[in-house]
Parts: sequence; C-alpha cells; structure tokens
Amino acid sequence: MTNTGATIISPPTERSVVRETNKLAPDDRAVHDWYRFVLSFPPHLVGDYLNRFGATADTRVLDPFCGTGTTVVECKKRGIPSVGIEINPVAQFAGAVKTDWTPDPDGLLAHVDEVAAIALDTFNAQGIEDDPARGSSSDAPTLPGRLRILPAEQWALLLTNSISPLPLHKTLTLLDVLKRNNDERYGRHELLALANALPFTISNLRFGPEVGLGTIKKDVSVVGAWHAGVRAMAADLRALSSFSPVPSVVHHADAQDHYEPGAHVVAFERDEIERVARELGITSLKNLGDLIHSFRYRTTLPEAIRSRAPEGHSWIIRPAGRARYQFVTTTVANIVPTSMMAETKIPDATPAIIAMYALSDEQALLVLRHGSFDT
Repeated sequence: MTNTGATIISPPTERSVVRETNKLAPDDRAVHDWYRFVLSFPPHLVGDYLNRFGATADTRVLDPFCGTGTTVVECKKRGIPSVGIEINPVAQFAGAVKTDWTPDPDGLLAHVDEVAAIALDTFNAQGIEDDPARGSSSDAPTLPGRLRILPAEQWALLLTNSISPLPLHKTLTLLDVLKRNNDERYGRHELLALANALPFTISNLRFGPEVGLGTIKKDVSVVGAWHAGVRAMAADLRALSSFSPVPSVVHHADAQDHYEPGAHVVAFERDEIERVARELGITSLKNLGDLIHSFRYRTTLPEAIRSRAPEGHSWIIRPAGRARYQFVTTTVANIVPTSMMAETKIPDATPAIIAMYALSDEQALLVLRHGSFDT
C-alpha cells in the first residue's frame, strides 16, 4: 500500500469525551470560577437540565446538596429563582458569596488595593518579598518564631508538605490584615478569593482524579494571587450588573435529616438547637434538656411546626437516643365533655408546699420529690 502522507485521526475514546464534557467551559467561568470543588459537575450540565424541565422565572429550583453552588449560580444567571442547602460550612459560604452580586466593582477594587498595600508593608517590615521574582526571601526569616504556623490540631489535618512554611506565613499574615481592615461590603468576597487561591496557587497540592503533591514551592506570591482573584471577581460583577435581581439563597443545613412535605418523622439532634440559635443571634440558651422537656410536656409547639403536620395529625417529640430526638406525628384525639356523663368531683389533696411551686419553679418541685435539701 502506498503511503500518501495522510494523517489518520483516531476517534476520541469514551473516557476522553467524558473528561472534556466535565470541564468548565470558558463561557461559564464568570462567578462559577470564584470557588469550586475539583470534581464539581459543570454549569452547562445544569443548563441542559434547566432547559429540559422548561425552568423559567416562575420556577423555583431546590438543590438540597448544593456544594459550592453550581446549580444556584447557574439559575441566577438564567433569571431562575433558586434555593440551596449545604451542610459543609466552607462550601455553603462559597455558594452564598457566589450568589451575592451586590458589591460595587470599583469599591471592591479600591478596598483590595488598600488591603494589599497594608499586607505588603507588613511583609517588607519582616524582610519578606511577596513576589519571589523580585528577590528571594525564603532564607530571610531564619530566627525561631519568625514564621507563623497553624495550631498543632489544625496542622495535623494537612497533607504533609501540602504548603511550604513561607507561603503559609504570608497567608496567615494576609488573613490577619483582612480581618483588621474588614469592610462588610466586600469582606466575604475577599475571603473567598483567598480561599480559592490557597489550594490552587499558594499550596503545593496537585489536583487530578485524586489529590496529591505537586511541585514543592518554597516561595510564592500570596498577595499577588489573592489580588488577581479579587480583580477577576470585580470584572464578573461589572459584567453582571445589567442582570435583573433574582431571589437566590444558600442555607447552612443538612437536607437529609429534616422536614420534607408529608413526612411523619423528622429527626434532629440537641446540638442543632445551639447551632440554629447562634445563626439567629440567640445567646441566652442554658438548659437545652429542659427546653426540649418543656415542648414535650408543657408548652405548645410553635405554629410554624404545628402547621406542617399532615391533616388530622399533630406533632409530638420523642427521644431517639443520646441527645437525639424525633418529631413524630400522632392522630389528634380530642376529648370533648358531654352532659350525658355524670360529674364526679375529686377533692384537691395537693399539699400546700407543692401547690406553692407548681406553676413557677420546677426545680423546687424536683428538690421536694428527691429530698436533696442543702443543709
């Protein structure tokens, strides 16, 4: 057979097609690229399903395990209201920031320049260059205690050599500068930009099918990487300024263990009461056990809970293990007096000391019952 010089191109394998399909397309990078897990599904997949289901501005999309917010962000871009639920606090934070398009781009850029200047001045005072290309500072801080480190319990969680000492020092210093110069209008976006730069640029991690170590970098530009990320955010915010406001929220919660319409059992743990109280700004909780006991035996459940019971049922709370409980539905049994039945009067034989405390001090009653008087 004569060789004509033609090139034979093999068809793509199934694996290569899947790999390309899962990549983040250039047109999708705005907002989605602010922070995303390596193995996140791509925005164009969400868009495909939204089109198939015919989702419009009159639709509300729920993603009960929303991760870093790919679904809710794509919905917001398309003018579709959405709600996300995520139990991982870092992922929930990322999703919440990615759906907040309110910061003024110019104000964000001005503030990031201000913070960057303060961080660079701090580095210079320590004899450290942020950009290794301007001169190596990897050997400058050699005295014990000069470089900042993580607490031992946090350091133990990291993969060995996942970040070099000098970049870690710079990151912790920049984080302190951010906290001291926080502006509520821009603070969350600036923190997310640092969270994104840390694994992908500042650390020594390599991402593929599995997380591992890549090139060990003794030094890297921390402020530069963070600043570039914030500038990209500002550019996206400017491009999105013409979009109409769309309701979008990402809740920090566990979608697996909580109420769904029609449910007859809803599990919860006592620790969740403290977490929700903190989120609501309630700081006066003292005896959680007594709080649950009160709703089990003495106090009517809130209307927001009672209204979700199926028709003809009501909620009761039952124990389900150590510090675990369940809302369980039970059939409503109304006891209605009838004139056909004879009235039997029972004399009140309640001791006076019990009657004195019955409606005001349960702890006093417990003392009387168990006889544990202080002498």
